[in-house]
Amino acid sequence: MKKLFSILLILALCLTAFTACGGKAEPGPTPVPVPTAEPTVEPTVEPTAEPTAEPDTAPTDADTIADYAAVFGTYNQLLAEGWGGEELMAHDLPLLIMYCVGDAPFDNIGYLLLDVDGDGTQELLTGTLISDEFYAPIVFEMYTLTPEGSVVRVFSSQERARYYLCEDNSFLFEGANSAADSVSCSYSYAAGTLTEIPGTASQPQTLSYTPFSRLNA
Repeated sequence: MKKLFSILLILALCLTAFTACGGKAEPGPTPVPVPTAEPTVEPTVEPTAEPTAEPDTAPTDADTIADYAAVFGTYNQLLAEGWGGEELMAHDLPLLIMYCVGDAPFDNIGYLLLDVDGDGTQELLTGTLISDEFYAPIVFEMYTLTPEGSVVRVFSSQERARYYLCEDNSFLFEGANSAADSVSCSYSYAAGTLTEIPGTASQPQTLSYTPFSRLNA
């Protein structure tokens, strides 16, 4: 009987120990949330504008002719109507013109656009295309433009007061009241003004004028 009681007591103790061990479970590790990576946003690339070509602002001969339209109009009229000395003087134009018009006025009288002083403004020179040792080298008139765009005459030649353009773009002036009373001097040109310079100018040059007939073609 005692033996049976001992066995039952041992079983009861084992059951109690088992219940104590299985009744309380150890807490497991808490799972740590894994951060979700944010999607990378690519920067927006603005389209590159195509470079715009700069407009060509250099004046053309046609632009310059338009600037001197009043002068060209006067020459067209005098050549078409065959002005003589009286009409030329009335319009304050060189009498030299009437000695050079010949039978083909629009072919014998011409113009030249030339930036004499290199300032970007083309001057307007008039003269003759005839092959005459006296008249051919003479510049009949020279005009220029002010910064405001107005046309001004720089000089006008006459029979006894003549201007020549020299090889260095200076001007030679020759004048005479008589055979015993003459003058010769040189001028530099800049910004619409002639300035006398000492010494003798370089050699006058015969200019390559464009006949007025070409302008009206």
